[in-house]
Amino acid sequence: MVHAQTTAESRPTRDIPVWLTIPIVLLCLGGGSYLVYRMVTADDRVKPREITRDQAKEKGLTGGGPVRVPGMGRNPGTPGGNTGGGSRWRGAAGPAVAVDGVTETLRKGTSSNYTVAAGSARMEVVYATPTQPTITLSYANFLPAILNAEQYRYLEIRKEVIESKRVQQSANVTAEQIAKLDQMPKPAPMKATAEDLQRLTAALDAWKSAPADKKAAAEKSLVATLDEVAKNRFEETKSYATMRVEMIKSILTADQINQLRNPGVGRATPAATPVAKPVPAVNGPAPAGK
Repeated sequence: MVHAQTTAESRPTRDIPVWLTIPIVLLCLGGGSYLVYRMVTADDRVKPREITRDQAKEKGLTGGGPVRVPGMGRNPGTPGGNTGGGSRWRGAAGPAVAVDGVTETLRKGTSSNYTVAAGSARMEVVYATPTQPTITLSYANFLPAILNAEQYRYLEIRKEVIESKRVQQSANVTAEQIAKLDQMPKPAPMKATAEDLQRLTAALDAWKSAPADKKAAAEKSLVATLDEVAKNRFEETKSYATMRVEMIKSILTADQINQLRNPGVGRATPAATPVAKPVPAVNGPAPAGK
């Protein structure tokens, strides 16, 4: 009988030390538990929301059936949806507001900023301090409801002329013209009076201080106030924007506008220097001075 001798080199070796097996098992159990948790809470994550065909028509959206509105976060007051009272949270870099209501856009300690949507009207609320908000009003459909693309191009030209020396030189815009463009009345995405802003601020404060059972009604009132202001100021906003476009046309010349609207078109091309051809002598050399 032959006995095989076992040496140190022929013994099987362990790939994982015994002391490391317990941490690995714990990690596997933790990972599995996390996956189960994500599966159970999947309905509470940010996901698209469907609105009805009638709601889509009101918002100016296309499509014959339910429309999926991407990026609507869950309502803190109503787990899993946006159907109850309270604001919607979308984060500082979240998507634009797609439905009427209040969206919390930024949290800073105990203070928050908000966006209020009412149809095409937008109200941005930014708090420099917890008690002093800065309110900016605008129309989401500024193009083409307020200005068409051709009119809006004049506003872009004004900005380009003021900011770019290259553009100024290309159209020979004078310093006087630049100063006039720079001193034009400021843009107004939505015209509003001091009374309008007071009403909106009061409605916002009422919504913020409303108890949970009256939050939805306060939000509806805030949206209605914004909608009313937007409708009342629409024609005034449109006239104001058109007036600014006409001012730009009056400051710049027609040739400058053509050059700025169509860069590279209509510029004078330097003529080629003609090359003199020798004239053959006829009956001897030509007289001097001719």
